[in-house]
Amino acid sequence: MHGRTPILAASSILAALLSPAAAAAATTFTVDPAAPAGCSGANVCRTITEANAKVADGDTISIRAGAYQEPTIAVTKNDVTLVAADPGKVAVATSTTTANAPTFTLGDGTGAGRGTTLRGLVVGVPATGGPAVLVEAAGTLVDASSLQRSGATSDQAVYAVDDSGSGITGGTNTVRSSFVVQLANPAEAGAAPGLLGGAKTSLVMEDTTVVVGEKSGAGVVLPGNDREAGSARTAVPNRITRGTILTQKATANAVEVLSGAASAVPKATVLDSVVLSPGSDGAGLRAASAAGNPALQGSTAGDIAVTARHVSVAGGGRPFALDAAALPMPAPLSAVPGSPVTPSAPVGRIAVTADRSIAHGRAASTVAAAAGNQTQAGSSARLTVKDSDTTDNSGGTDAAGTTVTGATTRTADDALFRNLAARDLHLKASAPVIDKAGAQVAGESATDFEGQPRITGAASDTGADEFLDSAPVASLKADRAAVNQGETIAFDATGSSDIDGPVARFAFNFGDGSPAEESTTGATSHQFTKAGAFTVVVGVLDSGGGTAVATLPVTVADVNPPSVAITAPKASSRIRLFNVRVLRKALKPVGGRRRTRTTTTTTLRRVLFTGTASDEAGVRSVELSLRRVSVTRSKAKVGRVVRTVTAKRRTAARRTAASARAAQSATCAFLDLKVKRFAGRSCGKPIFLNVAVKDDKWAFRLKKDVAYRLGLYVLSARATDVNGVVSAPVSTTFRLR
Repeated sequence: MHGRTPILAASSILAALLSPAAAAAATTFTVDPAAPAGCSGANVCRTITEANAKVADGDTISIRAGAYQEPTIAVTKNDVTLVAADPGKVAVATSTTTANAPTFTLGDGTGAGRGTTLRGLVVGVPATGGPAVLVEAAGTLVDASSLQRSGATSDQAVYAVDDSGSGITGGTNTVRSSFVVQLANPAEAGAAPGLLGGAKTSLVMEDTTVVVGEKSGAGVVLPGNDREAGSARTAVPNRITRGTILTQKATANAVEVLSGAASAVPKATVLDSVVLSPGSDGAGLRAASAAGNPALQGSTAGDIAVTARHVSVAGGGRPFALDAAALPMPAPLSAVPGSPVTPSAPVGRIAVTADRSIAHGRAASTVAAAAGNQTQAGSSARLTVKDSDTTDNSGGTDAAGTTVTGATTRTADDALFRNLAARDLHLKASAPVIDKAGAQVAGESATDFEGQPRITGAASDTGADEFLDSAPVASLKADRAAVNQGETIAFDATGSSDIDGPVARFAFNFGDGSPAEESTTGATSHQFTKAGAFTVVVGVLDSGGGTAVATLPVTVADVNPPSVAITAPKASSRIRLFNVRVLRKALKPVGGRRRTRTTTTTTLRRVLFTGTASDEAGVRSVELSLRRVSVTRSKAKVGRVVRTVTAKRRTAARRTAASARAAQSATCAFLDLKVKRFAGRSCGKPIFLNVAVKDDKWAFRLKKDVAYRLGLYVLSARATDVNGVVSAPVSTTFRLR
C-alpha cells in the first residue's frame, strides 16, 4: 500500500498538467487623478497611461471625472474597455508634442488591440495633434463619446482607420451614439474629413452626428471595406445608420465612397435613415472611381454600389455626384493585322440607388463615366431614384445616366423642411411626403434618424425624418407682476412657438376664478378685482393638437378696506342703563319717632352693541371705541344701598355733580377694559377694543365691572381684513339714561 503512493501522486500531477487552464478573471483598473502616482495593489492608478500598461486581454479601465493630458495612449491588448465612470466628464487629450500625434491609438497593425472599446469619453487633440482616435485594428467600438478636433492646425481626420498593417485582414470597426466634430484651423484650407474609413475593414456608424467645419473636407470618406470570407468579389458593406452628417465648406460633400486606381476590392455602402447636409456647392453623396493611367497600368478600381434608403439630402449643390472615371489597361493588340481585338473588362463601375428618400439640391445630380475605346471597356455610372421626392430628372446615356422611377414627387424645400437655411431637415407638419413611403421593410432601421419610430402614422414618411408632432413651447410675459386691486395687467404669449408650424390657439386662465379667455393672437389683458397671489396659466395648442402651458405668478395687493356697520344702537337712541328697585320697610319707633329703612338695588341692564363687517378677502378683526362725551347728574350706582332715615331728622341730601360735558379740548374719555374704567386719552388716539366677529357679524356687551355714568356717548367701529387693510371708523351717538 505504501509503495503505490508515489505512483498516485505522479498521476495526480500529470492530470493537473494536462487539464485545460482556467480563464483568468478580468480585472478592472480605476483611474483617479487624485490617487498617488503609479497603480496601487487595489488597481487604482493616477493616469490612464499607467492603467493601460497594466491591463491584460479583456480587462476594463474605469476612468473617473477629470481632464487628462497624457502621451498618446496606445491600446495593444485585446478586448480592453476604457469607460468613463462619469460619462461626459472625462476629457482626454494627448500631451505629445510630436506633430500629428493621435490621442488614442487602438491596435498597432499587427492584429493586437482588436475589440478595444472607448465609452463615454470626450477625446480632443492639441493644436499640433493628429486624429483624436487612430484605429489600427478591427472589431473596435467608440460608443457614446465625443471626438473633437477644435483649433488644430494639422489637416487630419478626427477618427481615422489605418488598416494597412499586415496583421489586419478584414473586420469591422464601429462608431455608435457619438459626436464627431472637425473644427480644425489649418494654415491653408484642408481636406481632411470627420471620419476616414479603412481600405480592408468596413466602418459601421450608428446614431452618430458628424459636423465638419469650413476649413476641412467631407463628413465621412469610405475608401474600402471588408469582403465576405472566401470571396474576393463580395463586399461587406460600410453602413451609416441613423444620424446627421453636416459639412460647412462650400465644396465639401457629406459622404464620399471612393475606389482607388489600385484598389480592386468591390466597394459597398448602405445609408439608412440619415440626414446629409453638404456644403452649398457639395453633394450629399459622391461616389468616384479613380482613372489610373491607362497607358501604363490602367485602373483596377473595384466597383461601387451604394444603397440609400430613407435618406434626406438638401441644402447643397446637388444630391449625388457619380464619377466613374476608371479605365482598365488596354488589351494587347493581335500580332496579325486585321485580327479582332478584345476590349479589357470594365472596372470601377458605379451604381447608386436612392429609395424612399428626399434628394434635393440647387442643381441636378451629376453622373459621368469614362467612354472607353476599341481596346478598353469604359466604366459606367447609374443613378436610380425610386419612390422619392427629388429635384432630379431621368436622363443621360446607358453608360452614364439617371433613372427616376416609381411614385416620385418634386416638392419645394420650404414646403418640406422646418428651416433648411438653419440646416434643420425635420419635416413640417404639412409636408406632402408624410405617410407616403409605405410599410416598414424588414432589415431596415425601425427608427428614423433621431431614433423615433419609423412609422407613427398610416405609413412611413419619405426621407430620414419620421414626422412626429412636437409639442409647442409656451411662453408668457406680463407688463407687470404686481398690481393693486382693480388694476389691469397686459399678458403676452406671442413668444410661444412650435417648430412644426404656427401656434393655433391660446387659452388664458387668470387663477382668480374669472372665466378663461381664448385668443388667436396670444395677447390679452385682465382686471384683477380680488386681492391675493394668483398663478396665470396660458395653454398653447398647435395645429397638430399638441399642447403646452406656461405660468406666471401675479400678486394683487389688497387696497379695498372692509365694510363695517353698527346696527345697534341706532343713531341718537336712548338706552336705559340701570334697573332700580326701591324697597321701604317701617322699623320700630325709637323715642316715639317713626323710622323707615329704604333699600335701593341698582343693576346694570344688558346693553348689547351689534354690527356687521365684511370683506371679500375675509375679516380678521373688529374693534370698538366707546367715548363718553358728557354725563347726566345721577345718584345711581350699580349695587345695593341700604339707608335708614329717622323722622324729623331727615334732611334732603344733595350732591352737586360737576358737569362732564365734553369740552372742546384735546383730552377725551375712552372705555379702557384693562383698567376697567373710562380713561383720559388724546382724542386723536382713541382706545380700541377687540370684539368677537363671526359670519360677518360682531357683538359687544357692556361689562358689569365698569362704573358707567349716564350721559352722551359715541360708539365707533372699525374692521381689519386678512390682508391687514383697516377700514375707516364708523360712529353712532347714543345716550345712556
